[in-house]
Amino acid sequence: MTADVAPAYLAAVSDTLASLGEPYLLTDLDGVVLFANRAARRILADDGSPSSLQQATRDEAALRLVLERWRSSAEPRPGVVPLRGDRSLRGDGCRLRSAPVLVIRLGHPGQGTGNYSRLTAQVHEQNLVRRQEELDLSLQQLHAANRRLDAFEEEMREHASAVAHDIRTPLFTILGAARRLRSAGHIDEEGTPYLDLLLDATDHLREVTESLLDVARIDRGSWDPQPLCTSDVLSDVLRELGPRLETTGAEVVVTDLPGIIADRRAAFQVLFELIDNCIDNRDEDRPLLIELSGRRKDRWVEVRVTDNGVGIPPGPEDRLFELFQGGTRAATAHGRGIGLATCRRLVTRWGGQIRCERRPTPGASFVFTARSHSHADRLDP
Repeated sequence: MTADVAPAYLAAVSDTLASLGEPYLLTDLDGVVLFANRAARRILADDGSPSSLQQATRDEAALRLVLERWRSSAEPRPGVVPLRGDRSLRGDGCRLRSAPVLVIRLGHPGQGTGNYSRLTAQVHEQNLVRRQEELDLSLQQLHAANRRLDAFEEEMREHASAVAHDIRTPLFTILGAARRLRSAGHIDEEGTPYLDLLLDATDHLREVTESLLDVARIDRGSWDPQPLCTSDVLSDVLRELGPRLETTGAEVVVTDLPGIIADRRAAFQVLFELIDNCIDNRDEDRPLLIELSGRRKDRWVEVRVTDNGVGIPPGPEDRLFELFQGGTRAATAHGRGIGLATCRRLVTRWGGQIRCERRPTPGASFVFTARSHSHADRLDP
């Protein structure tokens, strides 16, 4: 009966009852004793409290009637329970509103209810105070953990930026020298494949270094949240990506895009990266179709970018948003693996969320949210 009652709650009620000089019991709805304070144990038995009221009474029918009265009321109601040994016990009991348990004040027949209502309020109040104290402590621990995490992330960003800058100069020197060797023809045919490997590896390392610097710039960049017409931002993105879209023969279909509140550069970059990702992961066997749509959900706008490309590989979708995981969506991905990670960092920074959804048809859907700004709504002409 008490399986769903939180142990912390029972402990709070029991502590309150233990501090009182009057005899009190805490039982489940069938009268099984969960706690008896010292005064109650003295009344019920010399050698301790029985495990249930049924063990202490000589009239089970009377006990059932009294228990039913207490179960059906959140206010204290009296009831006389005949005890073994020709004694009678008066109880003033009720069901707690917060849990399926009974609090019973014991006494002698004819004794008044005393301050039982005040006790019930005291139990709830002390439990509320304890829960608030626990919540305050948890919040303090959470804030402290967040501060440590922020400090650690800032330290890691500074470290990554410093390392990237330190690598950059000798890396460009190596890359320039390798290119000079190739153009000058100083390497024979046997050495040419090794030079190609050197150039490919150096170029890849350069891209990783630039990626680290890009991430550092995102985290440290200025931030200006403002009402935006999403379709205007999208027009700028499509203008920037026009040559790639034209080269691949992609078709872009846009339906209603409600206005959002976000930093304009961040919104531009999120839409740019998502559409660029669609182009990188197109299926060469069919024309690329990219669809953008939006809808309001309470005070938020949900923007969806869908393509008919190669789809999502097996495995957790959330991994796509990790740094340097661009190749997990398709083996032929052209990105450096920071596009979707950048999207998540930017969307999270303005308070939204981003996710990837698998489709029953070929392709994938990426969905991000931002706060709604209804006055910015309009479609492209």
